[in-house]
Amino acid sequence: MAFSHRVKGELARIIPGSSCCQMTELGTMLRLEGTVKASNAGSEVEIALSHPAAARKVFLLFKHLLGERTPDLKHVKRGTRRAYVVKISGATGAEHEILR
Repeated sequence: MAFSHRVKGELARIIPGSSCCQMTELGTMLRLEGTVKASNAGSEVEIALSHPAAARKVFLLFKHLLGERTPDLKHVKRGTRRAYVVKISGATGAEHEILR
């Protein structure tokens, strides 16, 4: 197992306690790995990650910050590699503010 893979796994298991730190970490992951798609029906926030522990962390951070709205977590195959996609559909302006 590669060193970077092990480090990602270790860091993904640390959940910040305060909401400001959670927002910062989720916003950083969105900027590095995510996309925001806007349409007339609303917008969609999607983060695709290759590390399962990192995907779980993003899922949990979304749940902590967005309250009752639960994100979708899907396992997809991209060529020969696995990816985990965490997605929020119909994101509101307040949710975009959280992710800035």
